[in-house]
Amino acid sequence: HEFLRTKLYDAGYSPLRADPCVMVSTRPNSAGKYSYVAIHVDDMLHCGADQEVVDSFTARMKDFCELSSQHERSISYLGLNIEYDPDRKVLRVDQRGYAQALLDRSGIDDTALKKVPTAPSSAELMKEEDDAELHTENEQKDYRSLVMGIMFLARLTRPDLLFTTTVLATHCSHPTLKNMREVYRVLRYIKGTVNYGLTMRGKMEIQPVIFADASHALHPSGHGHGGILITLGTAPILTRSFKISMATRSSAESELVCLDEAAAYAVWLRLLLYELQAFKKDVPTVTVYQDNKSTIEMAKQPYYNFKRSKHLLVRENYVKEKLHTGDIQIIYMPTEEMLADILTKPVSG
Repeated sequence: HEFLRTKLYDAGYSPLRADPCVMVSTRPNSAGKYSYVAIHVDDMLHCGADQEVVDSFTARMKDFCELSSQHERSISYLGLNIEYDPDRKVLRVDQRGYAQALLDRSGIDDTALKKVPTAPSSAELMKEEDDAELHTENEQKDYRSLVMGIMFLARLTRPDLLFTTTVLATHCSHPTLKNMREVYRVLRYIKGTVNYGLTMRGKMEIQPVIFADASHALHPSGHGHGGILITLGTAPILTRSFKISMATRSSAESELVCLDEAAAYAVWLRLLLYELQAFKKDVPTVTVYQDNKSTIEMAKQPYYNFKRSKHLLVRENYVKEKLHTGDIQIIYMPTEEMLADILTKPVSG
């Protein structure tokens, strides 16, 4: 990474503070547009402002690395299929090739794959059962490999898989036969939805929005589960599904933990959009949608029920500070409309 970054420095690119693996040209082209380089381990994606910029970058970099130029409306990168329709200004991203390859190496026969469920998991996912652990090291290795393979899919283009995969990942150290059955269910669901992906519409105004939600005491240990979904007006650009690390005493407290995470992401998102020069003027306040009115009151009121929430003081005060500075605004959204709900509990199908 240091070697590559040095070469990009010499080519006139500097890293973003929001993400050091994204580098932007220090000077715009004649039309005032910038170009960008996204780095992922030993792969990089260069997006040029025009063909002259692309050609210049290619000529400079080809002396020390192997480059592949893609000028079509459809390109491939890290297992992503990226298709752009300039007439409709629609960008579609999916991983259908990667998903099919994952199914091919899963070892599931075609008969099993024909039984496609309508959801990646059911309520049975969260039930603890006295079930036998996978016997051999190879079986455990296969389990971890499949879960991490699905996780790559879920984190990039398939948020509908993320909650289930996150729960299955918590069993990677001691997977059971039940856990493996749940993995097979996810694979069968992928079989029926292999072409699913994200669609971003360029004609819509860019508006940073975060949906923050949580399920209280969902896990057998009593811990809740949180979900965060970030969009710029259309499809998700980032999703998180996570087991809440602390034990909370009410659904409002679980939601507050998730709201604190959302506030931190909002600060990061505003910095990222500023450095990418996504707006001609100031980056707008990030709207955070939340479906618990008690949590919103805890965040907005100067001293809300201190005796009951003092153990969450740091998280609560951080959210209050970001409201005060204008980084975020919190708006109530009914649970039925909460997009992050699919990241916090099994989705019925």
